Amino acid sequence: MSLKTYLGKDQNLLIESPIHCRKVELESPVLSNAELEKLRAIDNDHLQAKTLDIVFRASGEPGKLERALKRICQYAEDAVVDGYSIILLTDRAVNSNHAAIPAMLAVGAVHHHLIRKGLRAKADIVIETGDARETHHFATLVGYGANAVNPYLVYETLVDLQRTKKLDPAADVDKLFENYRKSINAGLLKIFSKMGISTLQSYHGAQIFEALGISKSVVDKYFTGTVSRIQGLTIDDIAKEVLVRHRLGYPTREIPVQMLDVGGVYQWKQRGEKHLFNPETIHLLQHSTRDKDFKQFKEYCKAVDSQGDDAATLRSQFDFVKIRRVASHWMRLNR
Repeated sequence: MSLKTYLGKDQNLLIESPIHCRKVELESPVLSNAELEKLRAIDNDHLQAKTLDIVFRASGEPGKLERALKRICQYAEDAVVDGYSIILLTDRAVNSNHAAIPAMLAVGAVHHHLIRKGLRAKADIVIETGDARETHHFATLVGYGANAVNPYLVYETLVDLQRTKKLDPAADVDKLFENYRKSINAGLLKIFSKMGISTLQSYHGAQIFEALGISKSVVDKYFTGTVSRIQGLTIDDIAKEVLVRHRLGYPTREIPVQMLDVGGVYQWKQRGEKHLFNPETIHLLQHSTRDKDFKQFKEYCKAVDSQGDDAATLRSQFDFVKIRRVASHWMRLNR
């Protein structure tokens, strides 16, 4: 299995020539800050990198995000036509007036725009983003067109953990990042193997995902070809969600104590994300089975079955179809 990827313009597959070798070889799609700067500095007759900011005006006006994506796609197209072979998308230009476009949305938009224009093989996409943290983030970014990802916020988090002595202050931060990269690489290979894929190049742009909670208009335009069985957020809805997070980082009024949200996406937290299995449900299940208390078990069932009130799962939003109506309809059809 291999995580090697190559950056540069693709040539004719039916012939071999020295021009085919004019590419940058990467051992992993996960880039350190130093490696990204080396790519940004490339400037020769065969390889040139163009940096594009993926931000939009944080004014809350409808259509701002869509217009920003259109502008970025046009800039990427112009860069490829001008001979640039590496498109470097970055969200580091975030400030109080500009919010970051979600990395997945930006990569998917540029990737599919270049495909429609017949230019995708002439350039590769590198993303510099604070969105990428865990293995799934890297898998989706690669699956929707990114050749390499620089998770700069991870690097800065490692530095901050050393500063607060939650990690060994004497440890080399580059070594810490290398350990992080090693774990992400292992996670990517595990994801590939589950799909019967053995190389990153086979997984790149494959889009073997299903979208949940995104409207068909967004999927068709920015994630073309992705299966989406239900509707969901429009492009303006996505912009609103981005601005909620953006205002936490750039508040309009002074906040005495700034603290990060408790999270709770993976582990249950009292004021965090809703979990089906929480201290209440686990307590009811354990005690009802241990004491053989059917009344307490019914309380457990009620607590789990009420998941629809908080939209905890997708299945909780479905209703049962009456069997009698279906059966009578089937009988009429077979008369």
